[in-house]
Amino acid sequence: MEYSDKQISILYVDDEALLLDLTKRYLEKTGDFSVETESSAKNGLKKIKEKKYDAVISDYKMADMDGLELLRTIRDEGNNIPFIIFTGRGREEVAVEALNEGADYYLQKGGKPKVQFGELQNLVRQAVAKKKAESELLEHQQRLEEIINFLPDATFAIDKEGKVIVWNRAIEEMTGIPVSEMLGKGEYEYSVYFYGRRRPMLINLILDNDLKNQYSYPNINSKNGDKLYTDILLPNFRNNEVYMWFIASPLYSQEGDITGAIESIRDITHIKLMEKALGDN
Repeated sequence: MEYSDKQISILYVDDEALLLDLTKRYLEKTGDFSVETESSAKNGLKKIKEKKYDAVISDYKMADMDGLELLRTIRDEGNNIPFIIFTGRGREEVAVEALNEGADYYLQKGGKPKVQFGELQNLVRQAVAKKKAESELLEHQQRLEEIINFLPDATFAIDKEGKVIVWNRAIEEMTGIPVSEMLGKGEYEYSVYFYGRRRPMLINLILDNDLKNQYSYPNINSKNGDKLYTDILLPNFRNNEVYMWFIASPLYSQEGDITGAIESIRDITHIKLMEKALGDN
């Protein structure tokens, strides 16, 4: 059979030769899949290292290495390829362990071939589609982080739980705090470097309207309906009197749901000093 680039490429590992051939024929019937087979888990592992597949289907009980060991080894090597355990053993603990080890799905062999292989095809499609969506989302997030990282303004972002998910180079330089020390921090940890104590910043007011009534900000303004901005005198920022300009806005998912917030900060001390000098003249 000639395979196209649009087909889902599968490595199927099982030490039952008859089942290898039968499964391959059923899966390839629709033309949506290209299937390579291997009767040894250890040899299957070698193939996975040598060639890129879209998914792996594996039996559980095999002579040289069982399906869970194969899965564990693949995951330990940092490979998150979609993996489906396809086995005649129906013990619940095997299914639970497979999912805990990082299997995408678990399917028990048996029953009517047409129904069983139809379900296997659907599970493969779902696992591959899920992996593609996750990869695209990760790629999008990485591109976003790269863009934010090169912004001239000090910028950070938090998720809906208030934990830092982005801390760019400019804010590292402004605060003296490296990204490694801030990622994952919550409970207003980031505010300590500006106010000397934990307290909400504009970024938190974006996610919680009630905080606006609890914490006062001078000259707070709204822009385009969802952005907040203000400028504040920080009397003791890294032992200096500094004027800062803050702007914060929500972060949205592709579905339009708020997933967090982002805030940019700029030192405008020189502008304020010029305004003051002009006002004195």
